Amino acid sequence: MRRDLSTLDRDIGQPWSRIIQEAFKHGIDCTIMQGGLLPGREVQGIHEVSETQNYLLESRLMTRDGRVFYYAKAGAACSSGIGCKFYGTLKFDGGTAAVVKIGEKTVMIRNDGITFTKDELYGGYLLLHHVTNMQNRRIIANDANPAATAGAIAAANIGAAGAGSFEITADVASQFTKGTKITVYDSTKNDGFYTVKADAVYTSKTTITVEEAVVDDTIDGNITGVVTLTLEEGLSGDFAVNNWMEILPNPYADLRGAKLANEKVSHAGIPGTEAALDDYFWVQTWGPCWIEPGGGSGGSVGDGVNERVVVFVGDGSVNSVKDIFLETGYQVAGFIIENNTVATGPPLVMLQIRP
Repeated sequence: MRRDLSTLDRDIGQPWSRIIQEAFKHGIDCTIMQGGLLPGREVQGIHEVSETQNYLLESRLMTRDGRVFYYAKAGAACSSGIGCKFYGTLKFDGGTAAVVKIGEKTVMIRNDGITFTKDELYGGYLLLHHVTNMQNRRIIANDANPAATAGAIAAANIGAAGAGSFEITADVASQFTKGTKITVYDSTKNDGFYTVKADAVYTSKTTITVEEAVVDDTIDGNITGVVTLTLEEGLSGDFAVNNWMEILPNPYADLRGAKLANEKVSHAGIPGTEAALDDYFWVQTWGPCWIEPGGGSGGSVGDGVNERVVVFVGDGSVNSVKDIFLETGYQVAGFIIENNTVATGPPLVMLQIRP
């Protein structure tokens, strides 16, 4: 079959493109991937684990039969057949470090003693609070910054770019590393931001030389580190300095399971295979899937009349809503596929968490 390549740019990215239709028509299996393989990394099957990250976290893979998987990292052991859980917690809450204008895709924060590694927040969410214009934006990048607690400025040595410096009352060599951004509280000149000089010399580990000119309103005050967040979409409002915000990490950066009993977490899905701490793996969220039945109940799951819907219980197994009522807040896992007549429990569930 010949293809008119001039239509290629119109085909790609459509919900059901002509390329995909032609592939199905001619019997070609088609696995659909959203997110993507990282440069120089290896293809990782849905039933494989890796100590090295091969895909962007939360990459989505749909098999030709409609099962859906998301790429994740294990924060503790995870077992196939057992629901693994979201264990991410709030990374940061505090004020913005600089004014943010409408349409901008970067937000600066004072790290306030929290360590940020490069792009650890990819796929996480920024919640920028406002009385009438609350912002919820996905984070696609962040720069690195060590856990720099606020230090008091003993003196500011006023000087041109690359010559001025700050003297701090504490040992800051390990906190304000070369090339990182810092901010001076309540400084109006230079927007309060400075960059530690690449060849900075720490005098008695208390003096920081910076790239920018040090000006006269920075003699008194405190200094701390700055982290810049890059957002997927621009903001639809202006926000002042110290506008309140919260940061939630990528939900798939810390999944835990292996019958880890916890009634206060939600389930992400079923691992494609067993994963150990810090392994990268695929977690199934949609489609036919075996889930261990019977946790939290002495009865068989699915053998009674109208026992079709199953819910996750605290250990990651599933039970019928006959035994555990939805009113208690248990998370729906899906419905039983089999026609169960022998009270053996469901071998297959139509998993319904995230399509």
